[in-house]
Amino acid sequence: REVAILGWRCGAVAVALLASVAVAGAAEERVVTVADHDWPPFMFGGKPGQPKGLVKELLELCLPAAGYRPDFRDLPIRRAFAYLQEGRLDVNVMSVSVERQAYALYGSVPLFTSSYRPVVRASSQVEVRSAPDLDPLRLGHLAGLAYSPEFLAYVEGRLEAGTAVTATSQEALLRMLLAGRLDVFVIPRESLVWRARAMGVAARVRVL
Repeated sequence: REVAILGWRCGAVAVALLASVAVAGAAEERVVTVADHDWPPFMFGGKPGQPKGLVKELLELCLPAAGYRPDFRDLPIRRAFAYLQEGRLDVNVMSVSVERQAYALYGSVPLFTSSYRPVVRASSQVEVRSAPDLDPLRLGHLAGLAYSPEFLAYVEGRLEAGTAVTATSQEALLRMLLAGRLDVFVIPRESLVWRARAMGVAARVRVL
């Protein structure tokens, strides 16, 4: 599935943020809180020794150009969604969904697109063409990750049945996969490839 990720042109950022910062007085400095996920190569959570990431570099250009100073905060994906809904976060980079439009104003231009793909061990003979192909496999799920509505319903059903495992990081998913605790998980390809290379396990996994 190709997923369009939230993005803004420099000139559109102010419009997207005005609803959340309009309560600030004119004399106050216009500071906006921005989620800085651990989501390479797009963002790195502000971790020491890591690059800023493609998305963070763009936001550091666009937000000041629109009159805002970003306050980046390292937040897990699920918590960032909750904070955005509660008004404790002003900007988050996330995939477009109808449900999120109830509390989020999306930019008119995506920053990038990302392809969600199944990941298996390099030695695995598994081939996945549709969700039913996953039925006999031990499935992993990254907490807070957005899928299509249909696949999300499938994952939730597997979690309720106790036949899928939730992890809080890509590293954890990769370790469980390589340890044989999982057979497959579905994740954005670009981020997974970066993570596997950083962990030195790229040759041991296969993206379908």
